[in-house]
Amino acid sequence: MAKKLEKNESASLQKSDLLSDSIYVQLRSKIISGEWPIAMRLNEKQIATDLFVSRTPVHRALEALYAEGLLDYSKNWGYFIKAVSRRDIEEIFKIRTALETLAACEAAVKMTEDDFAELDRINEAALAACRGNCNEFEELYALSGTFNAKINQFCSMPRLHLLQEALREYLLHFRTLSFEQKSRRRELAVQEHQGIVRAMRTGDENLIKAKVREHLQHAQEYILSYLPAEAENETERH
Repeated sequence: MAKKLEKNESASLQKSDLLSDSIYVQLRSKIISGEWPIAMRLNEKQIATDLFVSRTPVHRALEALYAEGLLDYSKNWGYFIKAVSRRDIEEIFKIRTALETLAACEAAVKMTEDDFAELDRINEAALAACRGNCNEFEELYALSGTFNAKINQFCSMPRLHLLQEALREYLLHFRTLSFEQKSRRRELAVQEHQGIVRAMRTGDENLIKAKVREHLQHAQEYILSYLPAEAENETERH
């Protein structure tokens, strides 16, 4: 009988962990995508009610998000969404630059002319989308993702791809901001992608690295220009 009870308890704990993991994934997606804004308070009871679950798995999910650094906590407010700081953005773009320069250099030596032509077509479609409807950003967003995915595919480095995937969700909000805003940046970003492809065609590793770094530096500067004041202050406090 004791063994049966232990087995039931173990199964119950596993189900609880799976539920917490599922809630964690749902909440994390809303935070990183920007669906839930910076400084928004997360009401544990309300989330549990909305998801038709008890508060225990919600509490565990919030604790995990806090440990990951996506939430802050205070006795008066409870959990609330942490501001993305200048330091966070700079760190992410440093990692992104290292990974994307490697991917572009590796892809360049493995790609065929058909592969380069495919990247050209993606960029031409993105440029046409920029000039066709300045209010439409979803197509540009998708084409930018396709461009990066193709380079990852052509470089044939699955472990590098895994590292990039770990950053992908953090970059979603930045890319959305880049393409939603009605600015010259959208067209310039596509033109920079075209410059990267031209550099890749030459096979000159130094030129490829320079073009990727230039593109990501401009992207970082643009994102930082939209950084909320509270995020700047957050950096100063550390």
